[in-house]
Amino acid sequence: RMCVFPCEIGYKSLNRNRLNSIVKHPQHFEPHLSIFWSKVMEKYFGPMELYGDFTINHKGSAQFIVSREMILRRPLSLYLDLYKWTMECDMNDFWSSRMLEYTWHVIFMPDKFPLRPSD
Repeated sequence: RMCVFPCEIGYKSLNRNRLNSIVKHPQHFEPHLSIFWSKVMEKYFGPMELYGDFTINHKGSAQFIVSREMILRRPLSLYLDLYKWTMECDMNDFWSSRMLEYTWHVIFMPDKFPLRPSD
């Protein structure tokens, strides 16, 4: 089966499974997601609470396709901070990888998840 990737989308998870709700199933996310968000994502997107149940109806995955345009719409510093956190964080690999899987759609869907205004 061939996967068609319209340029308008820019990001698509290749996983069939949808993420659990962070509100209904906090045991799948906490405290790890709050720690990750405050150390990396908050600088760019603001407090996690602004996004409510941002995982609902999204697919978490380490396998996805993303357009060059979507990558370039985020600052290089975000990717450097993600890399640094991944290399230096205290979480075991199971949890640190999940944090990225839970937030790729936030990173690569800039129209739905805009960067917070610069201070």
